[in-house]
Amino acid sequence: MPDQIREEFMNHFIQCFNCGFTKECDRLSTYRADHLQPQPGYIGKNYNGLVFLGGNPSAGGTGNHKNQAAELYRLLNGLSGSKKEKDFDIAMDFLSKIMPSWYVMDRSLSDLPSLGTNLDDIAYINVFKCPTQKNGSNYSVHGNPYKLRVCFDKHTRTQLEILMPKTIIFLWKPLVRSMTELGYDITSINYSYWDGARSLSASKRQERLEEIKRIINDHYKNHKRPSRMKSKLRKMGVSDEHR
Repeated sequence: MPDQIREEFMNHFIQCFNCGFTKECDRLSTYRADHLQPQPGYIGKNYNGLVFLGGNPSAGGTGNHKNQAAELYRLLNGLSGSKKEKDFDIAMDFLSKIMPSWYVMDRSLSDLPSLGTNLDDIAYINVFKCPTQKNGSNYSVHGNPYKLRVCFDKHTRTQLEILMPKTIIFLWKPLVRSMTELGYDITSINYSYWDGARSLSASKRQERLEEIKRIINDHYKNHKRPSRMKSKLRKMGVSDEHR
């Protein structure tokens, strides 16, 4: 990954985390006040144009998830000054350790290597950056179009311009429609979506996973896969065709 992409992502990450718009996003979180701050996203150290796009972060959950969220916000609050590059790397490393336990990842994409990639090689961002509560119109990213559009125009659009994705995996089917409504052109981007609805049959869920695997496979036809990842896939018995 070019250093310029990581540096620009880091600088905007800090701007997003300190976003003043959160004052207008009243009562987005049912948890502590520090969880009202945005979660700007994640970029792996070997990012190569593959972006996973979610709707919005959770409000921190309970138990261990809540403790992880508190530690994450503690790390993010320290991103400033001459040590920001080192502190950013620490925050990204921490995220890479806790992301596999996130509901959206555990429910839908818990085994990235079986899909032909891993967290080091992707970026993960949400369309809407702030945690939301389970009641009221703020719960859905579609529930408040004004807040969604402001957040997208202030942050997500800029992140996508920095990341210049070649492939996007949407973690919620309606996000495909949302991106079009928000004026983001996805016609030139290779993309697929995960529809993790509980109502899906096992066969339908497997079909979606196979489609995502195909899209990721197509991505690596044109973008070199790290050699360590090829070795890992072979050990897992995952086909290396087109990779």
